Amino acid sequence: MNTFKRDVIFDETINNRRFIVTRNGFDLSPEERKLFVDLARDWYCGYMEIKTADKEYKYFKSDEADDSVDEYEDVYFGHIRSVVGGITLASQLDFIPEDSYFIGFDTNHFFSRDVTANQVIEATLNMQKDLKGKN
Repeated sequence: MNTFKRDVIFDETINNRRFIVTRNGFDLSPEERKLFVDLARDWYCGYMEIKTADKEYKYFKSDEADDSVDEYEDVYFGHIRSVVGGITLASQLDFIPEDSYFIGFDTNHFFSRDVTANQVIEATLNMQKDLKGKN
């Protein structure tokens, strides 16, 4: 099987907060695409930077930060409702050099196969509204 691919399709700073959307998938040959139908489709991920002034930032400095985000999603991020499938990432991003923390979601789910890039960008930007409603 070929390699994982990630393309940044949206990267903007709005109100001093960075938002990133990526398109992800596997670089498959035509033969592999026939064999690995579930892996043959690309998916999107949306990320929003968490600032030190945000209440959610305390997650990154807690003992839970080393554990799965799923266990603590409702406690720290349950109010972020604009995303597809819930928050699935809370960490630094390995593909950017900055030491910033992000929360994010992905569309690599059966129920989100038809989500478009524009819908993911919109949901990513809307995370800030959910955040502001809590802070």
